[in-house]
This record gives sequence, structure tokens and C-alpha cells, in this order.
Amino acid sequence: MQDKSLRTLISERIGELESEVIKQVNKIDDFKRQNEERASAFFDQMLSEKLKTLDATRLILNDNYLLLKEIKNTESITWQ
Repeated sequence: MQDKSLRTLISERIGELESEVIKQVNKIDDFKRQNEERASAFFDQMLSEKLKTLDATRLILNDNYLLLKEIKNTESITWQ
């Protein structure tokens, strides 16, 4: 009789521990998911800023190229 109640107590405790483990795993998964979303948003923002910088740099380089091309054409006209 005592063995049966001890087994029952052990079984119940194992069930409680399993339930607690599942809760903790779910909490960890939620935390991980939230951080991934935050990281994703952060990196998306960083990427967006980098792309804006690259676009601005590209425009500056393009303007410089056009100016150099214009100077070259002007010089060739001057030399003729």
C-alpha cells in the first residue's frame, strides 16, 4: 500500500516536472522568437540605412562622372 502511494506521488511529481519543463521550453521559445523579431527589425533598419547611404554615394559618383565627362568634352573642344 505504501509502495503504491509512493509510486503515485512519484508519478504525480514527474507529471508536474514535465509540465514545468514544457512551460519553460515555451517561455524560451517565446523569448527567442521575440529577440529574433527585434533583431530582424534592427538589421532591417541598419540595412535600409546602408542602402540609403549607398544610393547617396552612387548619386554623388554619378554626378562626379558626369562632371568629369563634361570637363573632358570641354577640354577637347578647347584644344581643337
